[in-house]
Amino acid sequence: MIYISSSCIKDKNILKVLKILKNKNIKNIELSGGTENFYNLEKITIDYLKENDIKARIHNYFPPPKEHFVINIASLDNKIFTKSINHCINAITFSKKINSKIFSVHAGFLIDPKPKELGIKEGIKKEYKFFDYDKAVIQMQKGIKILEEEAGSDFKIYIENNVINNRTLSKFGKNPFLLTDKKSYNSLRKEFNFNLLLDLAHLKVSSKTLGYNFNDEANYLFDTTDYLHVSGNDGVEDSNNPIFLDKEVSKILSNNKIKDKTITLEVYDNLENIIKDYHFLKSLIK
Repeated sequence: MIYISSSCIKDKNILKVLKILKNKNIKNIELSGGTENFYNLEKITIDYLKENDIKARIHNYFPPPKEHFVINIASLDNKIFTKSINHCINAITFSKKINSKIFSVHAGFLIDPKPKELGIKEGIKKEYKFFDYDKAVIQMQKGIKILEEEAGSDFKIYIENNVINNRTLSKFGKNPFLLTDKKSYNSLRKEFNFNLLLDLAHLKVSSKTLGYNFNDEANYLFDTTDYLHVSGNDGVEDSNNPIFLDKEVSKILSNNKIKDKTITLEVYDNLENIIKDYHFLKSLIK
């Protein structure tokens, strides 16, 4: 199954995003960040999905909260942790209403960045004090357990690998994010079980930042999951480029079996290039 992320369309209203994708006959959509809350959003969105036979699933920052914050399921700030878990529980409830049995969320951080610091050139400020690693890992395990109990046995929670670029690493001198590469994946798996959502674009940037071989990292982690996020980049920034322009990501996808995996395109480009990537992925499944 191939999905298109709602984040690919730059509009603050999720209904407008859904209409744009539907007009291009795209009916597998992953609801993600980038939109704003509005009155009766959940009912209006659910009704539209059902009326237009759209198959949807939810990722991370959806439904959009009334007040923006950064989800951190490893935060040692009780207020942020509680807000993060409550957001995820709401997303799980929403998922069930649209007949989806999957929800995915980013792995935790060792800091609590502000929303305005994400996605900008300057990046995260340097003065953040890191949480204790062991305590943060325990907190993330606790958070995942809460979500799994809320979701039930026939529902799957996936944890997505974070991205660390050289700008952020240079500012802090060490990695402020949990789950960015093979080594951190294996370290976390020793502590508790979880389902990995492998973002290949995140992994490419993280691998190059940390001095690892992207091909080796990707081939190892590829076999640990049935759920992928894909886009392209230059290995320096997570820029969400088309994958047909990224030889490294395209090679990983071409050389591995993707037939039994769910894939979400997270390409922030014109619709023609998004659809071109969609057909490229479909060609690999046949």
